[in-house]
Amino acid sequence: VYRYLAGCFGLISCRHYLAVLLSLGSFAAAEDAEKINLVYYYAGNGMQRDTQLVNEKINELLSQIPGLENVSITLMPSLPNEYQQKLMLTMTAEEPVDIVSTYRSSANITDEFRKGTYIPLDDLMALIPDTIAELPEWVMDYGKVDGKQYYIPTYQQNGNVMQVIIPEEYLPYIADGTKEGIRKVLWEGTMEEKIDMMLNYTRALREAYPEKEIYTEPISSIFMPDYDPITSGGYRGLVVMSDTNQVVECYSNDMIKLVFQKNAEAYDEGLIPEDILTLKVSDYSNANMLNDRAFCWAGGQGVETEEAYEKMFAESYGFPVVVVRVSPTYYVKYFYAAGGNAITSTCEHPEEAIKFIDLLCSKKGAEIYNTLVYGLEGVQYEKIDETHIKTLEYDVTQGSAANTYSAWKWNLGNTFNAWLNQACSDELNDRIVNVVHGSEARFSNLIGFILDTSTVDVELAQVMALQKEYEDGLFKGVMGADWEAYFNEYCAKLEAAGGQKVIDTLQAQVDAFLAAK
Repeated sequence: VYRYLAGCFGLISCRHYLAVLLSLGSFAAAEDAEKINLVYYYAGNGMQRDTQLVNEKINELLSQIPGLENVSITLMPSLPNEYQQKLMLTMTAEEPVDIVSTYRSSANITDEFRKGTYIPLDDLMALIPDTIAELPEWVMDYGKVDGKQYYIPTYQQNGNVMQVIIPEEYLPYIADGTKEGIRKVLWEGTMEEKIDMMLNYTRALREAYPEKEIYTEPISSIFMPDYDPITSGGYRGLVVMSDTNQVVECYSNDMIKLVFQKNAEAYDEGLIPEDILTLKVSDYSNANMLNDRAFCWAGGQGVETEEAYEKMFAESYGFPVVVVRVSPTYYVKYFYAAGGNAITSTCEHPEEAIKFIDLLCSKKGAEIYNTLVYGLEGVQYEKIDETHIKTLEYDVTQGSAANTYSAWKWNLGNTFNAWLNQACSDELNDRIVNVVHGSEARFSNLIGFILDTSTVDVELAQVMALQKEYEDGLFKGVMGADWEAYFNEYCAKLEAAGGQKVIDTLQAQVDAFLAAK
């Protein structure tokens, strides 16, 4: 070899010769390294025209990452309504599955962790220091079960706050006729004072515009103190009140009883439409608020500034509006819809799998993550600069299954490393991190809490069925003067169905979790 190299390159020193040999050896080692393929299942827009081309581009980028040159990925996106079944059938057939997005992957993902379907990641965490540094501790806590880290959460906004939206034309008729006056009641008033403000506003408008049929939307949970839904992901079910850590069945507590009373009185007074049970709310709200027959306010939620929403809604509705947050803080709840990425117990290369997840969740993997989200430059998007793109098939923040390629950034990785397309504001990411998750944040005490309803599943199902049965009659006020008898009937059925047993069981779990923190 020395003579051959000398003949090719002239006389070289022994030191140079050894360097060349080592270089050739490293090249040979890379060439001879085991080829590893990881299969990644996730929900989104399903297989699209260019999914395979995007897959090839990601593998090309992976081959340039030190330590992952021999690793490739196989993308397996499914439509959300098909995802759980496809994943289950694949795993039951013992076909390769290595990385799984937990969003919609299982009816009860906690059970899958405890059964050993996925591995704890604690011993692998040392391999992903960049992700650990970039994801806040409270985000990482969402991926823990029984004190072990079972998935790396994808990082997106959390903490939407409710809003009251009214036409600017109607501003003189609410509170003292100023945004500050509305805000003072919403931020400092009692629940009854907040509801009365909206009802008095409706009355004042009806007097000022007698030619119109002006109504209030039925009051629901918009003015409730901060709470955590723990059984249904919404207001139906059971919640934990953030100020007391008390488990509450939503339709039988004193706070919501006040809502039922106010709605019934408003219905009898004619402030709620007589045909509220059959009308289509969207036809009377938002852009229709100034119509001759309409609701005079709307509820919303989000994390943008009031001014940003006012501009957005004015452009959408065709008339100026006033937007006021109902709370001075953004409540970051215990429930986290985005889920994260987990590694299966059948994965033969968990170290490579965690390193791929690291690329999706840290800045160093931004190009791979954004390729997975947006697709191919010149095909699905045009690059404007290092952080801005123009998507070519959609002008909203997220593409659909109808596109040649697009994916959901919030269930794949760290959305704060995502490029911004034409629908994303430059300031929003900074606002979410520094304000919504920072200076104006209020964090749930229950982040990391794992609910177990196995001993009360029957009773809980009965509670949920009762809520569905009585919901319209109570929330929409249509029982009028008979509302309290209807409410008492509900409470009696709730007790007979084992409602208190459900409350007591869940309260014990909440208390134990908080005591252990």
